[in-house]
Amino acid sequence: MSSVIILNETPAEIDQIFDGRKRYIYRKTRVSDKSTSIYLNCLEAGNLIVGEIQIKGILILSPEELWAKTKAHSGMSKEEFFAFFKRHQKAYAYRLGGIVMMNQKWSPTNHGPFPHDLWDNRVYFRHPLTPGKKSTDH
Repeated sequence: MSSVIILNETPAEIDQIFDGRKRYIYRKTRVSDKSTSIYLNCLEAGNLIVGEIQIKGILILSPEELWAKTKAHSGMSKEEFFAFFKRHQKAYAYRLGGIVMMNQKWSPTNHGPFPHDLWDNRVYFRHPLTPGKKSTDH
């Protein structure tokens, strides 16, 4: 059975994900083997879920190998990347696929379990990181 993980990102990182400059989310540990998508949680915007992203794959490499493979779409400088992975032998990157950006944001703190009717107000992006049309198709 697949699951969804919630990852915290800054507003700047979320903007880079939505506009296609950032195509990987880096982590120091692997969060889940069975997850097929990520809910983006923007803590600085009041702890809001702002979108969902399909996971296209997970890269597990040394920080040097991961930087060489992902730097063009990392959304960060080389210095920031290596500072993040300082003292780590393994580096993890979630390769991002299709994006669904929510028009109406949802707060897990204030609203409890995810209200699935919010998905009626989604903005769909077609194939990875290319803005698409607004749709009600599910």
